[in-house]
Amino acid sequence: MIGSQPGTQEMGWKWPQPPIDQSAISRIEKLWNVQLPRDYVECVKQNHGGHPDRDCFDLAGRKQAVLNRLLAFTGKTGRIDLFWEIIQDRLPPRVFPFASDPAGNYLCFDYRGKTPKVVFWDHERAGRGIVEPTQVCESFTDLLKLLYKP
Repeated sequence: MIGSQPGTQEMGWKWPQPPIDQSAISRIEKLWNVQLPRDYVECVKQNHGGHPDRDCFDLAGRKQAVLNRLLAFTGKTGRIDLFWEIIQDRLPPRVFPFASDPAGNYLCFDYRGKTPKVVFWDHERAGRGIVEPTQVCESFTDLLKLLYKP
């Protein structure tokens, strides 16, 4: 399924879950007491649980990090609320996962500033007591622009 984002090339998504409506989004917004970014919401309505065609991005000190899939809003596995419940005690306050990599790390929205930024949370660093995630970019649209094929 294809989902296009403002300012990005068309992004292809493999194996998304069935489309969702605003009520699924609102349930998570209420749980987290946030308003999810509009660009992200438009994408996940059609592509939640999906794997992007271009999946690599670079971080400071780390090349070819991977966005494996967007977390799903419905279904029995890969649900955004269930992953958050599992890791919330290791995340800084107001940081919420929205995508995973293949190694148990997460891309998250960081709501500690004026607008939510995209950050990368490394579970191994968090296991050693380092919980501050690495900033990736300013927005979900910016993240999509960073993605490339290895």
